[in-house]
Amino acid sequence: MAEVYLGTHLTLDRAVAVKVMHNYVESDPDLQSRFEREAKTVAGLRHPNIVQIFDYDTAEGHPYIVMEYLVGPSLATYLRELHSHDKRLQPKQIARLLITIATALDYAHEQGVIHRDVKPGNIILHNKATNISTQEPITERTDAVLTDFGLVRIAQAVTQTASGSVSGTPAYMSPEQAQGLKVDHRSDIYSLGVILYEMVAGRIPFEADTSWTLIFKHINEPPPPISGIQPSVQIVIDRALAKKPEDRYQTARALAADYMDAIGMFAEANTLRMSLPPSPLSRPALAPKNANPSSVPAWIPTASFVLLGLILVALAAIAIPQFVRYRQAAVDAQMKSDLRNAAVAMESYFANRMVYPASVAEIAGFGFQPTPGISLTLVNLSQSAYSLTAATPGGTQASFVYDNTTGSMH
Repeated sequence: MAEVYLGTHLTLDRAVAVKVMHNYVESDPDLQSRFEREAKTVAGLRHPNIVQIFDYDTAEGHPYIVMEYLVGPSLATYLRELHSHDKRLQPKQIARLLITIATALDYAHEQGVIHRDVKPGNIILHNKATNISTQEPITERTDAVLTDFGLVRIAQAVTQTASGSVSGTPAYMSPEQAQGLKVDHRSDIYSLGVILYEMVAGRIPFEADTSWTLIFKHINEPPPPISGIQPSVQIVIDRALAKKPEDRYQTARALAADYMDAIGMFAEANTLRMSLPPSPLSRPALAPKNANPSSVPAWIPTASFVLLGLILVALAAIAIPQFVRYRQAAVDAQMKSDLRNAAVAMESYFANRMVYPASVAEIAGFGFQPTPGISLTLVNLSQSAYSLTAATPGGTQASFVYDNTTGSMH
């Protein structure tokens, strides 16, 4: 589908990855237009756990994409090395990876972009402070970054693809994708479920000698249970790998939150759920047609309401302080996310104008919109260095300084 080259961005003087597609589009204006449309959509994604696309064009008729270059092993390489020594990731390490991947997927899905090839080989383990070795454990400083977002869609855009064709990686492919049916974001969630199965079990759920046998198993066979794990974890995996999209998790974050609940990370799960869209309200149950209201003593409804009121007061006394703590944690996490997204927009601004902006408002046109209630302050320290400070209404602050000359960040 493509070849990847290591290049240098002459304006920013930094290493970049250049992915050159095998397809030839110069002689077909329709294919050229489709490539530019799809590439522009993917390039618009701005998330700290999605590899940034800087540019796209064609060279000698071949479309290419210029992307952020990250140093670090893929999750596939890391897991392969770990499993070769008969070791497994710890549950909290899995949760750490799962939440970052899930947040990135949900963000892209909300923008209308589906990955279509979520797999460990398209996830880079990156640490801004140091290089990651396959011999070292995953820590809180390890970021899981999704690559090749929308590459399958872009590849299809530059190909006269027949209806019903199958694209993706069979070992991580959803049943509907394997059948060549129309897919939505829940296909990515199935693939994430396969990755979760692999991290927990040390192997993928289905193995076969041929791709078509593998595809057949994804379509028709239930995933084999994993021996030695908690039943609650197995329930989460089974729901993620449901054959019908409507039976799966509807968001990747809901999958991550249920996994954290299953391994005892209740506070973290509740904080993550606060970022989820509200679920539809259940319909009230209808009274039986033969019910006779006059047969109920008059004091029972009054007593029921009094008892219900006392229960609600007691629950509120317990839940409100916890809700305040969880809410503050969610706001702090959003503040740090705003800080990272602002930094990406700053670099895009610099790449276009060769100078840093004078205020945060100037980077609004470069894919950044601050979250209401979170203030950001930009201070230009020199022509090549700046500092960003984010603050929440609760008084929490976070900041960093970046020097473009040395490439240092602290």
